Amino acid sequence: MKNKSLVASLLAMLTAATLADAEEIRLQPDKRTDLKITIYNENLALVKDKRNVSLHKGTNEVAYIGVSSVILPESALLNGGTGIRVIEQNYNYDLLSPENIIRKSVGKKVKLIDTFDNGQTKEVEAEILSVNGNVVYKVGDEIEIAPRGRVVFSSLPEGLRDEPTLVMTLLSDNDTQKDVELSYLTSGLSWKADYIAELNASDTKMDFSGLVTLNNVSGVSYDKASLQLVAGDVNIVRRPPRRPMLNMAMNDAMSLKSAGSAMEEETFADYHLYTMPRKVTIADKQTKQVSLLNASNVGVVKEYVYNNPFFYGGPHHMKREKMNPESYLKFENAKSNNLGVSLPKGIIRVYKNDKNGNMQFVGSDFINHTPDKESVKVKTGSAFDITADAYVEQIPSYAGRQDYELTMILKNGSDAEKTVHVLQDLSDNTFLDSENIKSVENKTRSSRDWTVNIPAKGKKELKIKVHVPDQDRDRDRDRNRNRRR
Repeated sequence: MKNKSLVASLLAMLTAATLADAEEIRLQPDKRTDLKITIYNENLALVKDKRNVSLHKGTNEVAYIGVSSVILPESALLNGGTGIRVIEQNYNYDLLSPENIIRKSVGKKVKLIDTFDNGQTKEVEAEILSVNGNVVYKVGDEIEIAPRGRVVFSSLPEGLRDEPTLVMTLLSDNDTQKDVELSYLTSGLSWKADYIAELNASDTKMDFSGLVTLNNVSGVSYDKASLQLVAGDVNIVRRPPRRPMLNMAMNDAMSLKSAGSAMEEETFADYHLYTMPRKVTIADKQTKQVSLLNASNVGVVKEYVYNNPFFYGGPHHMKREKMNPESYLKFENAKSNNLGVSLPKGIIRVYKNDKNGNMQFVGSDFINHTPDKESVKVKTGSAFDITADAYVEQIPSYAGRQDYELTMILKNGSDAEKTVHVLQDLSDNTFLDSENIKSVENKTRSSRDWTVNIPAKGKKELKIKVHVPDQDRDRDRDRNRNRRR
């Protein structure tokens, strides 16, 4: 009797263990104990999702419910410490929806229930034959495409999930309860930097603020996450998609919340890492803005630039009238100028109050990643009050050379003196003979910069003479080079 009782007990234990091994452990987001997200510039994020799980000795089917719908499954890594090994993992992205229920019910019987005006109902049995385009039913001996009545299923097809789920088969050495962390890469999470500059009346100082715009179209919300942002271009190997992307329509709503304080910035590998000072919730299909930096009394310099105002090698005489210079704001990204932090690439929008104290938009420009102690130059538009007329004259050639003379009349219609930089790129075989205003070499010998101070309500003349030697020889050389190509 004792032996029979022992055998029965062993069989019961084995049966219980087998049932336990077959039962799926569903880790819902409410089991989460920590969540960390690192977002990169190129629509890529690293998610580290820690949840508490109870495992028994042997194999365990663990379902991580509520992962990103655009996860890179091959990047998933589970860290459970010693005593736990991952045997297999599957990403199930067939979500519960009317379309998927019908698609997975092809070849199965359903009920069509039609309700009449008097409240009576009629029930018929049908078979789903196909879902290519329209759903095709077989009702009795007839084929129907749009039969009357609502479709009723006796049960849900297997394999459908209410949320994207990563299912892992784990082997545990012991019965245990512990935190495990799932790390994975995903698209659908991105960030960008936007900046606002508010100029003072004299265009010499500005208040400068940076905002980070977060965008989440990953198909899942991230609640109370520790957030870090990486500024820099990370090399990413792109593979052709192996499955259709889920529909991820973007919500136009925007949530603007202050971060409370600026982000903490540090150098990381070849990039810069920004850490949010508090946890952030990023809902699915949400655009959110948080503070990146705030700086006051940042010194700026306004510059007016004529870039390549004239050219030669064309007609003997050339005239260009009423050209307006481009307007720039230049400032140093340095601690001595109340900045001195690495600025991620983004758009700077410039504002200024008019005489009535109303804020007006001045212009915007894109800046690239700008490290500490580098200068920033922002193009805001064209200067209305400054114009220039340029005249190019080709002087008759002699001894195999060709001479050109530029006369440029710069006019200032404002009540203050303006300084304009006239920039010109000269080709390698072009030489400057004379100039009435001294120029400086700008980076290369062939690029010149003339600084012209134009008095208020006045004008200033710039006169330049250049020559191109052996023009016929150069033309023949270029013609022969093109033939060889």
